[in-house]
Amino acid sequence: MTTWAADELGAANLGDSRLTRRLVSLAERFGASPTASIPGSCADGAEVQGAHRFFEQAHDDRRGLGWQDILSPHTGKAVLFLESSPNIGGQELQLLQQMQELQNRGFTVRLLCKPSSRIADFARQKGLDTAPIAFRNALHLPSILGVRQHIRDLQARAVILHSGHDAIVGALAAKSCRHLRPAIIRMRTYQHKPPQAFPYQYLFDRTLACSAYLRSQILANPKISPDKVGVLYPGIDFHQFEVSAEQGSVPTHVKEWLTRHPGPLMLHGAMLRAEKGHRSIIEAMPAILQSQPDLRYVIAGEGHLRDELAALVERMGLEENVFLAGMINPLSPLLLQAQLAILPSLVEPLGMFPIESIDQGIPTIAAKVGGIPETIQHQLTGLLVSPRNVEDWVDAVKWALANLETMRDWAQSGKAENRIRFGIDTNSWQLIDEIEDLHISRHGQS
Repeated sequence: MTTWAADELGAANLGDSRLTRRLVSLAERFGASPTASIPGSCADGAEVQGAHRFFEQAHDDRRGLGWQDILSPHTGKAVLFLESSPNIGGQELQLLQQMQELQNRGFTVRLLCKPSSRIADFARQKGLDTAPIAFRNALHLPSILGVRQHIRDLQARAVILHSGHDAIVGALAAKSCRHLRPAIIRMRTYQHKPPQAFPYQYLFDRTLACSAYLRSQILANPKISPDKVGVLYPGIDFHQFEVSAEQGSVPTHVKEWLTRHPGPLMLHGAMLRAEKGHRSIIEAMPAILQSQPDLRYVIAGEGHLRDELAALVERMGLEENVFLAGMINPLSPLLLQAQLAILPSLVEPLGMFPIESIDQGIPTIAAKVGGIPETIQHQLTGLLVSPRNVEDWVDAVKWALANLETMRDWAQSGKAENRIRFGIDTNSWQLIDEIEDLHISRHGQS
């Protein structure tokens, strides 16, 4: 028969089973004589000496144990999400969705981000717990110490890292926690430069790429072990997407522009970055307008290229046909009004927009690049076009507008498969499995 102390404290993870046994023994002694001194509670001098050695483990030059460690069997499952980007886009919205889903499944979640970042505003609107971290650079000591304190306060089971600065800061903070170290998971949505082996092999326990294509790009470095890199497709709450489409509304400024400019709507949802291919479509517009003069190209997204793209539109005299609408969230009400959805990216590890547009039965054209072919099959669920090739994009858009019924049939045929592969439940449970597997491999079953 186990004692009350063993039941309450026997699962405490102190980094050494002998310390856990000492904790249980001392709890029994002190519980039997709650008003006695340490020597008065202990059976002999050896036990007194053992008690003092146990308490010395609280010093930082030993194990740095604290009350959180003793209470660890009674703490819930906690996960810290880190994001150092000041902007908001698909990656950041996916992060917030994962936080909500883990919270719904019994996890304690907290977002560590820059205090003035856009994601902080969005998280607070969703009622998610946030805390400020400066993330001034990848080796910013106050940020490392701040993250470390949050890990210890929550007894975090995992830290999930997203951008450059927070990935290094979070990994160093987690590793400094020694035996209480949480699992270190790096989310990867792009890999612009040749991958270096060190962070994948030694900083992160597991890297989860957003597509099989991106995983192959990371593993192009033979020094990176395949078992260190997996695939976690982004999760989409298709039900909420439908609700938003039916009950949501198009922003007033967009609605007013569309009213003043009637005609077919071609929608492009992506951050305003060079690799998203906005320039290719703007340059293709004059040729497309020759056969479809009332076509409207609406760009939904924000980013540092806004002024440059606006100047290009003005220079080409396309103000009546091209509209930079800014960030629109949710996008589904506007997407439902579109005759055509496009993603002309030059580089794209996966691409969320085609998944969403196909699910709504919207004819979709995307660039045949990166991971996009994992979301759309050419002439089966949509059209794939060579990136950067303006003439090919002109031909594809013209053909699609002339064959919208065929394009709608294709989109409908891709809906069921995408819902399985990219469903929010699939994403959430796979992420939980990753967290639990890493936790068990480090600390055993708990």
